[in-house]
Order: sequence, then C-alpha cells, then structure tokens
Amino acid sequence: MNVKILLIVIVCTFLLKSADSCDRRRKSYHVYYDRYVDFLGAWSACHSFGQRLATITSEDDARLLKQAIAKTARTSIFYVAGYDTGYNGKWVWFPSNTEITGYSNWYTGLPDLHGERCLEIGRFGGITWNDISYSFEIMDPGPNLVKRYYVHYDKHVDFLGAWNACLRYGQRLATVTSQEEANLLQETLDKVPRKSIYYIAGIDTNGDNKNWVWVSRNNAKVAGYTNWHLGQPDNVYDRCIEVGRYGKWTWNDVNCCTPLYYICED
Repeated sequence: MNVKILLIVIVCTFLLKSADSCDRRRKSYHVYYDRYVDFLGAWSACHSFGQRLATITSEDDARLLKQAIAKTARTSIFYVAGYDTGYNGKWVWFPSNTEITGYSNWYTGLPDLHGERCLEIGRFGGITWNDISYSFEIMDPGPNLVKRYYVHYDKHVDFLGAWNACLRYGQRLATVTSQEEANLLQETLDKVPRKSIYYIAGIDTNGDNKNWVWVSRNNAKVAGYTNWHLGQPDNVYDRCIEVGRYGKWTWNDVNCCTPLYYICED
C-alpha cells in the first residue's frame, strides 16, 4: 500500500480536571487546520501536543465538538479517532480499542464501503461521520508467554503495509523489548536464506528522535532495552524502525514510506 497524504485536518482532545470534582474530567477539543496529514500523522500530531485524536462518545461530546469547530470559522474535513478493525464491521476508538457502541453519528447510509476504515467528520456538513480509506489498525497483544518471530520477504511494503500484512496473518508487527528477544530475533533471522532489511513496530511519535513507541503494544514506550546502531537515530524525518541495514540486526531509523520486508510476531 502506498502511503498517501490526504487532504484532511484533525481534531484532538485534551482532558482537564473538572472544577466541581476531583474525580470527574472535562473534555476539551482542539481543532488543527494548519497542514494536511494522513491518519497516522493525525494521531502522531495529537500525541506530540500532549493530546489524543478525538473521540465522540455522547451527544454532549458532539455539541462540544461542534462548538469548537464553529469557533474556527472554517469548513473542512477532519480526522477523528475511529477506525474499523475489519472484523464484522467492528468500529473502535484508536488506540484504546474501545468499541464504538451506544452513541454514533453516521451520515445516512454510512458506513458503506468495505476497505474505508478510518473515520472523518465534515464531508457532508456538520459533524456527521463518514468512513474514509487509509487503514491503520492496532491489535492488543494480550499475554505474550512464548514469542515467535516470522520473517516475511516475499514483497516490499511501506510501514503501514507491513502492519496490515501481519494482521492478515493473525500476527502483529514485531517488537524487541529485551536482550532475550533480540537473541531470539537474531537466531530467527540467521536461518533466513535472504539477508535484507526489515520493518519492526517502532515509531517516533513526535518527529524528534526522542519519543519512540511500539505500536503493536498499544503505544508502549521504547524504554529499557534498545539496540540502535552507533549514531542512530539521526534523522527527524525517519520515524520508523528497521533492522538489518548495518548487519547484526541493530536498529536504524527509516522513512516510513520506504519499501522494505517485515517481521511479524505472535
């Protein structure tokens, strides 16, 4: 799948403590329309602002969002955090995987097309929902008692293509969180007849080489164990992690649009 930059702007949310209760929280929406981004870019931008891509879970949320957009005096189309998992039309809020139940605001006849797996608002006026192409899915790994790595080198794909391919196999894009896992990955790769470069599941959320997360593990920070090659990461525009470029399966930062092979795990 080729990564496309879509003509979409984004809505983020920020939770504030309510003045009337220490336990209740008040949602605030922030509308960004300074640049166009794809779904992953929208999620990353919100994350970099200390916010999250917007969810709309009630009529109260919808009214609050409508007011926030009205204040911008701008009519446009915006990403929010919904996506279709691809399993029987199950829509969830990314990245928590909370199923969208109860409140929804789909435009008449929508969602209507298999394969349009992200959620936008504004295309048909107001804040009604529409499904839009460009999937980016997340899977909860659950307990990982025995990890196995699977090396796929049948075709080159970009990062999202690697992510989706692993999901199709019932797996997830690989993480490497300890020396033991690194040893297992090296043993697996040493058995592969083709030496190449492969995607694993790390992403830089802020574009500053400092905030790396594992998207296969609900955005857990890449902390503790790392295996960066000497001098890496070194490019703020290279926001994904590859292994194999410098031998010995050390990590390197790479542009997420680069066609590579990929490694999955179960």
